[in-house]
Amino acid sequence: FVIWRKSPSMTILLTGAGGQVGCEIQRHSNQAGMPMVPMPRERLDITDRDAVRQVVRETAPGIIVNAAAYTAVDKAEDEPERAYRINRDGAGYLAQSAAEAGIPLIHLSTDYVFDGTSSRPYVETDTASPTGVYGISKWEGEQAVRHHLPQRDLPRIQGAPPRAARGPAPAVPPDPRRHPRLQPALHR
Repeated sequence: FVIWRKSPSMTILLTGAGGQVGCEIQRHSNQAGMPMVPMPRERLDITDRDAVRQVVRETAPGIIVNAAAYTAVDKAEDEPERAYRINRDGAGYLAQSAAEAGIPLIHLSTDYVFDGTSSRPYVETDTASPTGVYGISKWEGEQAVRHHLPQRDLPRIQGAPPRAARGPAPAVPPDPRRHPRLQPALHR
């Protein structure tokens, strides 16, 4: 949210606005008075390159935040094509459209790009080593974003609070090996 505080009049295009993370981002943005164009899956299918381009042109955002993702970790093993279409291809289309519009993209990724075997908390510069379809599809999405867009941020988060959770962070802290840098902001 730091980039938005620098330019409070900047309009945010939020994809995945109907999901858990998207709802939390909207809640915080509304509280801060940040202008936002929320795009749930029903309004924007990020796997449709032409639709993504059209929405970016029509909304003329100052920044795109991609909270859209295929997040059914176990089910991804049975639906790999769908996971890759959303997590890799959709992320790439958003990055390509952001590059064409000359605007930054914050693409939310996951701690599942790591295998969880480290004895210390992961940092963004650690080598990715995803082990399942979900993690690999998210890692390939990060690569697609990097390919199209040098002006991007790729925070990795570890889940999200349930929509009804509006209180303090849960009593059980997240796995310290996969501790995300954005997690505390989502729990506030």
